[in-house]
Amino acid sequence: MKVLYNWLKDFVDVKVPAEELASRLSLSGSNIGAVENSASGAVLDADLTSNRPDCLGHYGMAREIAALYRLPLKSVPWGIPPSTTSWTPQTTYCSSLATRYTHSTTISLPITVSWYAARVPAKK
Repeated sequence: MKVLYNWLKDFVDVKVPAEELASRLSLSGSNIGAVENSASGAVLDADLTSNRPDCLGHYGMAREIAALYRLPLKSVPWGIPPSTTSWTPQTTYCSSLATRYTHSTTISLPITVSWYAARVPAKK
């Protein structure tokens, strides 16, 4: 799993360089295969085992770093931003299979969340 070092700083105020962080994470049980440099900054290449699903994603790795360095973990604002159209669930009963499933009609979210658009370049 590729983990952007700069994105980790959004969740935990880590001050150590990426190479030192990779070494410390490796010693704690999270295998960091390499530290690569890209246009977005340092990228940690984490090889996670199946017994560490809590470290999947940037927030999970930030939680691990916060525990290692005894730093506070910043909270994440969860939820879907308000939309201009409504979401109406449609429930259908399938009499031949005696099952029920729910599907939705069109869901329309804002074009792009500004913080995400600023970080991830658009592919054409």
